[in-house]
Amino acid sequence: MARDLKKYHAKLFKKLSKLLEDRAFIEEYSTKDKAFSRERILSFKTVTLLILQLLKSSLKTELKKFHTTVFRKDEIVNWDSASALCQARQKIKHQLFMFIDLYKLMSRYFYRNTGVNRWFHFRLLAVDGSEINLPSSKELLRDYGCHHINSIGTQIPQARISYLICLYFFYDQQF
Repeated sequence: MARDLKKYHAKLFKKLSKLLEDRAFIEEYSTKDKAFSRERILSFKTVTLLILQLLKSSLKTELKKFHTTVFRKDEIVNWDSASALCQARQKIKHQLFMFIDLYKLMSRYFYRNTGVNRWFHFRLLAVDGSEINLPSSKELLRDYGCHHINSIGTQIPQARISYLICLYFFYDQQF
């Protein structure tokens, strides 16, 4: 089943890759008419994939890592700068990175192309919750109230969080 999952992920990535190269899609999510019309190292697809990776270190480090892994280019050459990435990012509308449209596209693709396994004909979901300590500020204390006071006398607000997990079964049997 892991092999099937890898095939599905590869197909999904190909679908996303084609979408990010589609001229109509690029024009819909570009801030300017002529943006990303020329062949550049920082294409619409490259910038979008970089941002979707959830960058964790400096832009320069992430750019070097991206070019060595994706394009198999040598790290010695500085192909583009962090400033170039920021300028290219400004040409993309923020709606793309709010994930609403990408989420709709990916979920539509998922439900059309995978036989979602079910438990007694139900899709199995799990909800869990917890509490999280928030930074102490007047606004957060006003909205969430004081949960406790720490050892140095600071009032600590606390929020409740919940999350939904979709459980997939990769075997044909039922419980």
